[in-house]
Amino acid sequence: MNEGGNLYEWLTNLFEFNDPKMVDESIAKMTPDSHQLTFLPFLTGERSPGWAGSSRAAISGISLNTTKLDILRAGLESVALRLSLIYEQFGNYTDGVGQVIAGGGAIQKSPAWAQIISDAINRPVLVTDVKETSSRGVAL
Repeated sequence: MNEGGNLYEWLTNLFEFNDPKMVDESIAKMTPDSHQLTFLPFLTGERSPGWAGSSRAAISGISLNTTKLDILRAGLESVALRLSLIYEQFGNYTDGVGQVIAGGGAIQKSPAWAQIISDAINRPVLVTDVKETSSRGVAL
């Protein structure tokens, strides 16, 4: 699944966040779904688990009180929930898994996002700086 990194980059570029560390600290302080938004993260179509390439992104629930941080947090939560669907599909294969390893430039920039994913899958997430994490995972 690569829509997560694309979504993170698109949102941070769109909103021109100048201080990534401050942004990450701010979204870390938000409670889940405090933004009251529904966000479908399909900027380039849906990858797994549905493989619907013609799907597109959508944000619902925006009000006059919605902030850029709300939209970013909702987007990151939406990807985390998609990852939890994939994780659940592994079923018995994940029994006894102590932690999940995640990689990529976007998650390396956002410890808050790693925690959001950890909360969604109910497992610790170890962020690695190994290049081509997905290819390495497939090989393993």
